Amino acid sequence: MKRERYESWECPNCGNINKKIGPIYKCELCLKEYKRVGEGLIEVKRVHKGYILMVLPIILIIAVFLSFISIEYSSNPRICEVCHVMESYFNAWNESTHRDVKCYKCHYGEGVENFLEGSFHSLSVVLPRSTPFKFLGANISDENCILCHKDVFLIGDVASEIGGKTIYFNHSRHLMEYKRGIIKLNCVSCHSQIVVGSHIAVTNSTCLICHFEHTPSGFPVSGCPSCHPYPSENLMYGGKTFSHSIHVNREIPCEMCHSNISIKKGIMDEKCEICHPDANMTELLNLYEVHGVHVNTYKVKCIQCHPEIIHKPEVKKDTCKICHPER
Repeated sequence: MKRERYESWECPNCGNINKKIGPIYKCELCLKEYKRVGEGLIEVKRVHKGYILMVLPIILIIAVFLSFISIEYSSNPRICEVCHVMESYFNAWNESTHRDVKCYKCHYGEGVENFLEGSFHSLSVVLPRSTPFKFLGANISDENCILCHKDVFLIGDVASEIGGKTIYFNHSRHLMEYKRGIIKLNCVSCHSQIVVGSHIAVTNSTCLICHFEHTPSGFPVSGCPSCHPYPSENLMYGGKTFSHSIHVNREIPCEMCHSNISIKKGIMDEKCEICHPDANMTELLNLYEVHGVHVNTYKVKCIQCHPEIIHKPEVKKDTCKICHPER
């Protein structure tokens, strides 16, 4: 029978002489373990299970705390200003009824997946990036708006104060149909203006561009009563009592008595060059494609491309004498 031979070694810790069994040098007296590196022995450090059980809850608490801080940090609109030019947008949001709504709920939507995508986008500010294109607005889908505003398609015509005037508006007719045959409007097509105290208000510039751009004699595409009915009460003009209802019932058009129904200020080509300084503007897309790219894809505001339209009708002083020469 062959006799097994052992290697004897001295424990660096306690000096006990041990026999080596296996690849690990374990002292029989102090129970410390070593491994051979070259001519010497190096202690093998092992983490005690009790230590792991004690440290693991602390690590979990720290991880939860850091996650909470990251969530709050990534949901703070101030972080958006690191990359985006949006000081005016932040101030308008901060003064509006939307100030308690987190950015990701509008810009990404509800749900865990959208929340994580929005948080990752916010935390990506730590990565190097080029300066963003400052003229492009935020892209907000209609689905995100309707998550909170579910009744917009049910309430029918609503009266709103826009530009100091009462305007009657129907969301279904504007969102469910192609307007003027080429434009598929989104919520932010109209709700995109910066107004003190309201983050996504509607100003009359948006309405006027769609209703008056490229119309004969500046007459609105859907007619005056589609937005605001004629005054029901009698008015005093030139010392005389005037009744709109009598003239409307006789089918006298508004433009017969009113002038300057719409006045255009500015040149559209000059606005194109702001965003497309090097583009060949002679090679244009058709109107359907242009509005698809600008309105639906990039949510560009109408006023960024189109000239401003002023709608302040005046009474033609001598028109009355056509029908009333004696007055």
